[in-house]
Amino acid sequence: MRAGRPRVDYRPRPLTARGGVRHYRVLAEALLGQLSTTTADPSAAATAAGHAWGAFLVRRPPPFTEASPDTAVSWLTTMLDELDFAPEPVADQDGRVDRIRLRHCPFLELAQPHRDLVCPLHLGLMRGALSELGASVTVSALKPFAEPTACVAHLTHSA
Repeated sequence: MRAGRPRVDYRPRPLTARGGVRHYRVLAEALLGQLSTTTADPSAAATAAGHAWGAFLVRRPPPFTEASPDTAVSWLTTMLDELDFAPEPVADQDGRVDRIRLRHCPFLELAQPHRDLVCPLHLGLMRGALSELGASVTVSALKPFAEPTACVAHLTHSA
């Protein structure tokens, strides 16, 4: 027998509270189901939620400066890319971006059965980002699954 405390060995256990499989889709399905049945206009509520998150997530210009329309579209595209939408800006004949193709939907499994909520949330996300930037450009429409491999966000420049 040796003097002192007995030796204690620690080893990580797989699949404990911080590891293992996550089931975010179940949570998302539950929240979408609740939203669809508890508000008078679920689409508007989803758009409003997206608007708030878009304003929160987008990069902001320094104080006392405004983002130009081109910069705003660039920052919107960056935000969408960071969220895994695989955005592709498309310019008109004058070289001004008037559409953004969203070539990947990170929420496709939810968007298919809940298009009435997920797509308005995405529209709100983009509108919130551009609104936060104070740019003279907005997303006038989002056409879900407008192309075989993409949704299309239509931009309107007001100045």
